[in-house]
Amino acid sequence: MCSVHHFILRKAVGGAKAALPEWASNPQRWARILFRFKDLLEQNSGELAELLNSEHDKVVWDSIGDVQQSIDVVEFACGISRVLKGSRAGCSRMPSPAGTPSC
Repeated sequence: MCSVHHFILRKAVGGAKAALPEWASNPQRWARILFRFKDLLEQNSGELAELLNSEHDKVVWDSIGDVQQSIDVVEFACGISRVLKGSRAGCSRMPSPAGTPSC
């Protein structure tokens, strides 16, 4: 790998490590950011599907499905802050590996 790439990678990892404590301490903030990202995905879903179609030679319906799956994943991630706070259905415990609350 080129030394420029190593430099960029080290800088990105260093920035992520420095930001992690504040990011982890404020799940409501990152949930708001993720909700905004989800909104942007939804607003631009047609264009994103077209890009997938043209750049990856996918069938249009596959591209639309991929974009929707991405939106679904981001939406799931948006709800994690509630689980971390323990406000899910009055349960204060993390969900089990199956994804259901272990109350």
